[in-house]
Amino acid sequence: AELLGGVRVEVGDEVLDEETIPTKLYSKDTMVWGFSEDDEFIDTAYLIGAWVTPHVTEIDQLIRISAEYHPDRTISGYQCHDCETAGDWQIATDLQVQAIYTALQEQYNIIYINTPISYTSKEEASQRVKLPKESMDLASANCIDGAVLFASALESAGINPYIVLIPGHSFVCWDISAESESSIDCLEPTMIQNYDFLDAEEVGIGEYQDEID
Repeated sequence: AELLGGVRVEVGDEVLDEETIPTKLYSKDTMVWGFSEDDEFIDTAYLIGAWVTPHVTEIDQLIRISAEYHPDRTISGYQCHDCETAGDWQIATDLQVQAIYTALQEQYNIIYINTPISYTSKEEASQRVKLPKESMDLASANCIDGAVLFASALESAGINPYIVLIPGHSFVCWDISAESESSIDCLEPTMIQNYDFLDAEEVGIGEYQDEID
């Protein structure tokens, strides 16, 4: 929607400045990836972080359910007192991510549905992105929906997530420990319908490594 917004600066009875500014309002689920201004493309992809909502009730419930799929019935983030090597941290963190993946697969029946609803023009690139709550309510997600859903769950669990954006696609990665030079692990969220965690992890790591290379 196009609206007119105003700015008015007054000191006492004196108007120092007054200006009317055209203002564009979007639906709350519209992500603007970038726009052109004065022949320059402004990248706003970082704003996808606004869709990561780790503290909503639905994500809290997901983490509670996910604990039931962990061998120790717990989701503890990086609180691994027995972890000494990178391999130890990899196992401890992956078991938690696997529990979240399995809970979404078996309890929420999340399936992949390609919904590339976008409103791209010469001036801007935008797309509808579901909030994690909506993805769980509808039991469906495309790649970016799934990425923000997993990122929300990981952050709620105390695991540092990353949303990886590549041309036409996105997936999720995370630090395997809280160390500043920690290794990265990844997951392809669109595989949740028909594949187990290890398959989705293998593909996600491959996608990440391809981009690094």
